[in-house]
Amino acid sequence: MSTDLSKKIRNEAFLDKIVSAEEAASWIEDGMTLGMSGFTLFGEPKVFPKALAERGKNEKFKVNLFTGASLGPDADQAMAEADILNLRLPYQGNAVMRKKINAGDIKYIDQHLSHTAETLRQGNLGKIDYAVIEAAAITEDGLIIPTGSVGNSPIFIDRAENVII
Repeated sequence: MSTDLSKKIRNEAFLDKIVSAEEAASWIEDGMTLGMSGFTLFGEPKVFPKALAERGKNEKFKVNLFTGASLGPDADQAMAEADILNLRLPYQGNAVMRKKINAGDIKYIDQHLSHTAETLRQGNLGKIDYAVIEAAAITEDGLIIPTGSVGNSPIFIDRAENVII
């Protein structure tokens, strides 16, 4: 990568783990569950959802997507248009996705935003395969400094088998 990320990724061990959004998207398998940061565009990963949707235009797979709230059109709409969503929760506000939900093409759990974390803690939603988190930086100790939204990110990271930052 041409950008010097060492000011944002201050833990040197993490610098060796940098991959493109396309490579990270290639790790996602059919049937996996993703916990994605964000509350509308605030704190939502900007590149990964588009890379995953782009991959979905050429490969057949579906994922479950849990978030803190709705995501912006570059995420929710792109993934709905690519037809890669099996289940979406707890909230969404995109017209394209809403049409697919109403047609039965995407399963949807309309849940109060504050209930998602507790539902995950209770084990009622299964495991999270990947937490996908937008960060402003990673500290020397490896702690994640979130961008504008924290939301459900801590429970996604806690329950995830893998984390993409």
